[in-house]
Amino acid sequence: MRNFALVLLLLAGLFYLLNKTFANALDDQDSYLRVVQILLILPIIVISVARRQMSISTLVHNTAIWLFIALILVSAYSYRFALKSYYNNIVGHIMPSVGLEREDGSVMFHTQSDGHFHIQSKINGVQVTFLVDTGATRVALTQRDAKRIGVNVDSLKYNIRINTANGTSFFARTMLPQIVVGPISVEMVEAYVARQGLSTSLLGMSFLSRLKEYEVTQDTLTLRD
Repeated sequence: MRNFALVLLLLAGLFYLLNKTFANALDDQDSYLRVVQILLILPIIVISVARRQMSISTLVHNTAIWLFIALILVSAYSYRFALKSYYNNIVGHIMPSVGLEREDGSVMFHTQSDGHFHIQSKINGVQVTFLVDTGATRVALTQRDAKRIGVNVDSLKYNIRINTANGTSFFARTMLPQIVVGPISVEMVEAYVARQGLSTSLLGMSFLSRLKEYEVTQDTLTLRD
């Protein structure tokens, strides 16, 4: 029984590996059906070889288990796009800063408990969480985030005076090589680095205006590139 279960596990792993390695190879229905046929035939061969060591009841039991597993595999593959969409939708609500990636390449974010949109991005491979601020002309980084992405904050000239919600603060200009949000990537983004007084990095118009479109509703923000 253990050997049989191991064979089933290996077959399921093989199916998953093939689908992940050759993402488009099984999109064709004929190719997919051939793989399913092979996966159905292989356990029958294994059962035939091992049947001398099995009772009839054990053979029937193991065959039923395999057919059930095969049914799950076929069903999961058939509804893979719907399941992925459902999974992304759940993640988008549980972790609104991650965003929901759509098939058209757009990304949708939900408001958080503070009523604002927070977006997880990557700069120089480092994750940075922004607060979306359409009233900010530039992307603005806190000292901490600027250091994390590799900016030499000590060499910057903090000669730009800006009134913020926390009072007057001085900022320095810098250029970010790239900001990545899900499948969206914007290169050479003008940004400010705050010397002090900024508690959260802001995603301003120097990024948003470079997109094809951004759409804000009461509780969602959609980015399109």
